[in-house]
Amino acid sequence: MSIFKTVFIVGTIILIIGVIIAVVPFKEEMVTSEYTAQISDWTVSWYYIPIEPTKDGFTGSFLENSTFPPVFEVDLGIGGLFGEWLYSTFGFIARADMEVPVDGYIKFEIMSGDGARLYIDGELIIDIWETRWDLQEVGSGSKVVEVSAGKHRLELWWYQWRGWAIAAFNTDRKIMVFEKKAEPILGLGVACLGVALIAIARIKTSRSSTSRM
Repeated sequence: MSIFKTVFIVGTIILIIGVIIAVVPFKEEMVTSEYTAQISDWTVSWYYIPIEPTKDGFTGSFLENSTFPPVFEVDLGIGGLFGEWLYSTFGFIARADMEVPVDGYIKFEIMSGDGARLYIDGELIIDIWETRWDLQEVGSGSKVVEVSAGKHRLELWWYQWRGWAIAAFNTDRKIMVFEKKAEPILGLGVACLGVALIAIARIKTSRSSTSRM
């Protein structure tokens, strides 16, 4: 077998591989689906905290209950809770229900002037639990979480010890899933290489035949 025939065969194989890469979906990619999670309003229990929280949480006296919308940002400034300096060190435990129509992934984000922790079904998901002594400093954390279809319980622990009191929970509620996709650009490049090798082999073979005549 001549070298040009070998080049022709290799070029043909590469061409076929390029076409397969271009049209057959094989690469998994995370994409946003048409489905969204449903989140209820948050039930919020407020506490006065006389002792700085530790890594294990906080201990305080119950003040009152309130509610937050599913996605919220609350800015209480530096004046204390309910406008009382007595409650300038305070926190809350908030709970909400989430219903997910399909298995997938959802991005969650929380923000706090001091500490906050987000749990899903009792599992710690985002942890920014620390006291920030800079009055203007704000902590935040985010994570893409795998969730199964069905009902889930969200729980947010939050406290403010010093400085600016801000609390936020955010998610676009869109469910992301893995989807297999083809690689048309990569496949085209590989196919072009195969075509080039085939063309070279045919030209060289033609010239070789002409020179022998």
